[in-house]
This record gives sequence, C-alpha cells and structure tokens, in this order.
Amino acid sequence: MPLDLPAGTEFFVDSNILYYALVPTPRLSDACLTLLDRAIAGRLRLLVSIPVLSDVIHKVMISEASQLAGRDRAGMVGFLGKHPEYITRLVQYPLALERLKVVPMTVLPLDEPRLRTAAQIAVNHGIFTNDAMIVALMQRNGLSHLVTNDGDFDGIPGLKIWKPVFS
Repeated sequence: MPLDLPAGTEFFVDSNILYYALVPTPRLSDACLTLLDRAIAGRLRLLVSIPVLSDVIHKVMISEASQLAGRDRAGMVGFLGKHPEYITRLVQYPLALERLKVVPMTVLPLDEPRLRTAAQIAVNHGIFTNDAMIVALMQRNGLSHLVTNDGDFDGIPGLKIWKPVFS
C-alpha cells in the first residue's frame, strides 16, 4: 500500500524510509518526506530502534562516500576499509542523526529475549536478523503497521506493510 496511513496510526519505520528522506532518491523521497511531515505534525506516531537508526546513518555514510569517491555503492564497505581517509571527509553523514531529531519518534528498547525471538522469527520466515528484530519488537509492542520498502516482510502474518510506491 502507498504511504497514506490513516491519521493517528502508530507505525514502525524501517531504515530505508528514513534513508530516502535523508538522501534524494527518485520516486521514493517525496513520499517518505511527506510521511515524516505527518509525524512532525503529530498526525502519525513513528517508532524505531537503535539498530534501525544505526542502519540509516550507515547507509548515508556509504552513499556519501560513494559519491565522494566516484564509485558505485556496491563494494563501498570493502573500499572504505582500505581507504578510511574518505570517511574523514564526509559532511552529510555526521549530520544525519541531527537532521532526524526534528521527527518525533519513540525508540523501542532491545533486550536479549527480543534477540532470541528474532532469531526464531528469522529461521521461521527466512529473513535476516535485523529484519526479524523489527518483527520481534513490533510483536512485543503490539504493533501491526510497518513502513518499509523491503519486500522481505511481505509474507509475515500480522503485519500491515506500507510502501512509498507500489512494487
């Protein structure tokens, strides 16, 4: 479904949505920015986790570094491992979390039981650990709405998936 969540909806947001809001991405950024504007206006309630926020700023780092180095994003982690001087020249990356501070969001706490639950969810549904952690946090907190552009969540029962564009 597109991002026309009903007013008052409480939703978990995946890192790709916040990334698209921070880094101009054709066909995606406008919808993601509009969603965040609705959260800023108090019409929606946004929830995240520290791993989601970490993934967002990591993606911003890789995107900015790839532009700076004139390289494709694929393989950038290995490249930066060999050329850390590019990281020291980043400007947008250090500001990413600061830019997100204007968006009211609740950070859900993680604990070891959630990690154990996530590991089982990963095995049961064939998804990566970080995605399974999102599902575990949502289940623990009684959430059903997930905003993502990731198709890996599509087959998980109990989730209502919202995407910036139809895939």
